[in-house]
Amino acid sequence: MSQRSLDKAREKGVYKKLIRAELGPEPLEGIEQISGTERYTIPKDTYDVIVSAGCFCGESHLNDGCLCEWIRIVKPGGLICIIIIEKYLYLLEGDIFKRLLEDKKIEVITKVPEEDYAVYGRGFTYVLKVMSN
Repeated sequence: MSQRSLDKAREKGVYKKLIRAELGPEPLEGIEQISGTERYTIPKDTYDVIVSAGCFCGESHLNDGCLCEWIRIVKPGGLICIIIIEKYLYLLEGDIFKRLLEDKKIEVITKVPEEDYAVYGRGFTYVLKVMSN
């Protein structure tokens, strides 16, 4: 998310906390954007749901490595919802994704095709359940 997007979100005044951080397999260290530039790590089991739309869109965006951190910060039984363009499925369905399924860290609840995903053609909506972290 760009600084401009964060500024617009802050102007709306509807979010408790805005975080700008790089998502990868390591624990998430971000910068809290409301109270200043203090660095922190999001505690384990913080969220019930993570929603990701338009985040897996090419080599410079997310890949399945971010799932390790998302699983850590989502409570067991919580959900990770991902909307992804079909041509970028390889970024999500990589070796880490497969290992997390095999290790029963996540379970695929649904993988629904979206035939007219905006102007991009076919996409998929994934709902993953966090089994353990």
